[in-house]
Amino acid sequence: MIERHLKKFTAAVFILTLILLKLIIGPVTCNSGWKSPSIGRSGACSHHGGVAGWKGSLPILLSGGVAFWFFISFSPKSTPLRVTITPSELPSGTNSTQPATLLTPNSERKSQNIVTCPRCSSLMSLRTAKKGRNSGSKFWGCSKYPRCKGTRPYTPEQGV
Repeated sequence: MIERHLKKFTAAVFILTLILLKLIIGPVTCNSGWKSPSIGRSGACSHHGGVAGWKGSLPILLSGGVAFWFFISFSPKSTPLRVTITPSELPSGTNSTQPATLLTPNSERKSQNIVTCPRCSSLMSLRTAKKGRNSGSKFWGCSKYPRCKGTRPYTPEQGV
């Protein structure tokens, strides 16, 4: 459950830590410890060494650090799904004797449909051009589009 609402929990940790630190450290005072009711106005703490600025910024910095630690320690660690393909399932053009391991989120992909991107080696998906001189024709586009704009031409014998 905590992974699902991690941002909300992190914000709650920040606010609770900030309130707790404000209670522990106390209100903003002059550097000499004088508690003037007019702190924040010009010249209120001028005879006492100025306003103790660390009392205002320290709780915010510490709360941010605690919230960051909370977010990092409770964020889910993603591990890629591994699918092993035996040599009999490899495309006919490969002569490998060892099983190939591919990173793919869809485990029911058939081996003849696996096309990799020439730029980033990610899986490619079959797409149809909507604009330009090739509109209506099919092509292989990188699954990481728009970060990667790698393409390959589609030929019908590659399968759908």
